[in-house]
Amino acid sequence: MLGRLLIAITACHALITPRLLVQRAPALKSTVADAVNKGKAEKGKVSFLKTAYPVASAATTLAWTACAMQALGTHPRLTLPPLHTRLTIAQALVPLPLVWASCDALKAAAEVGWSRLQSATYRRLNLALCASSLWLASACWFAPAFTGATTVTYACKLKAGATAIHLATAGIAAGAWFESSPGSLLQAPGRVVKGLAGSVMSLVPPGGDKLADPDSAEAKVVAPALLTAALGAWTCAALAAPFPTATLPYALGRRLSRAAGAHTLLACAAAYCVRDAEVRGRSDASTFVKLRKGLRAVGVLHLLCFAAKVAFDDWSQYPAASTKPILSVASLATYAAAAAI
Repeated sequence: MLGRLLIAITACHALITPRLLVQRAPALKSTVADAVNKGKAEKGKVSFLKTAYPVASAATTLAWTACAMQALGTHPRLTLPPLHTRLTIAQALVPLPLVWASCDALKAAAEVGWSRLQSATYRRLNLALCASSLWLASACWFAPAFTGATTVTYACKLKAGATAIHLATAGIAAGAWFESSPGSLLQAPGRVVKGLAGSVMSLVPPGGDKLADPDSAEAKVVAPALLTAALGAWTCAALAAPFPTATLPYALGRRLSRAAGAHTLLACAAAYCVRDAEVRGRSDASTFVKLRKGLRAVGVLHLLCFAAKVAFDDWSQYPAASTKPILSVASLATYAAAAAI
């Protein structure tokens, strides 16, 4: 009797089990399909970024060059010597190597995937690229507010095109930053503020007494930390200092100096990334080599342009250099440090 009962139970179980499997199969299939679709979407985003960063770099170069040529090509009130105009335009193009280096580093990270873009270094670079692009877009669209009494207005097509390029670049960088950062959109402002405050507080190099030994490993952090602080100060000066102080360090006059502060902001972030790499012993990684080369190029080109101005241009055209000699020397020291980093 007991044997027959066990046989009946087994038969019932055999009849029920296939139905359960049939019921679970669609759910399992749906879960797998969702995972596959999500993977394809993530792969598509990374593939987009691999193309978007070089395009953004080239477009930003064109937009900034066009704006510099129009803003500095003629003066609204003065007739300036052609040599002065050429040297000033050349000075305005000095920051571009760092834009190229930053976008190239982000492109290389995108080629690896989200695992690389989620690193703090690339989140910083994306955020800095976004902020500098928004700054450039604002400086183009609201040019009179950035140029003071020496009002600069761009041609309508250039104004619309350059603003669109900078906003698109900002959107690419912001999207990559958000996708690679934990937390929701509502938490993003808090994360930015905390990260910025933490970065400022961490500029004091660790190492204690070992920092006094220039040959120690800890002392290698000092130069990029000082460069970061100096570039941060010049960024604030470009944004808020009165003229002619705001024309430093690029010496572009009222017409473009505040706009050029966007590039100083990007340089500040790049210098911080180099400093962070020194702390972590990662300074020989390809990203930091690229950023260091970009900073060096900016520093060297800045000093060369300044030397050309001293040798061939009329010094009276640079009121900040003559009325603010200490700040002028400090600006030169900043870019000498960048050239030597």
